[in-house]
Amino acid sequence: MVFTRSKKWESFQKKYHEELKKNKSLLDVIKNLQKEHETVTLVFSAKDELHNNAIVLYKVLDAMRSTG
Repeated sequence: MVFTRSKKWESFQKKYHEELKKNKSLLDVIKNLQKEHETVTLVFSAKDELHNNAIVLYKVLDAMRSTG
């Protein structure tokens, strides 16, 4: 899915955030992997490199790291 309009992107981000909140244990697994290996590679299959699930996931993980 290519996000040609910002409303679609905003909607996608909101829905994905909600999905991630429901699966916090998976976020904890990723955080633990990051602590153990320092680098975790997020992959995606979207054609749009600036608007995809990996970008949203990165932002969520970064916010979690910032808040402890």
